[in-house]
Amino acid sequence: MSNKTEEVKTEKAVKGKKPGAGEGKKPAEHHARATTKSKWSLERCEKYAHRFQNEAAWENGNPSSYKAAKAHGWVAQCMGQPQKTNRKAS
Repeated sequence: MSNKTEEVKTEKAVKGKKPGAGEGKKPAEHHARATTKSKWSLERCEKYAHRFQNEAAWENGNPSSYKAAKAHGWVAQCMGQPQKTNRKAS
């Protein structure tokens, strides 16, 4: 073996962990996204939804507003349909 390979092996054994690993940071803290306010409000989704005849046309015609409405549970409200409830009629 050459002296150079011995130095590399010794160097790796001494180092062990990478410098700064796990020191003072929460896991994946550097991956956190900055939170921003969504551009889609209920009113804005309704405005776009009223341009279309049905839900499928809205989904194809303006998918970003449809996805936002679906994520918030606003699709039926935006399309002008009464909300479904789980209550029994008395």
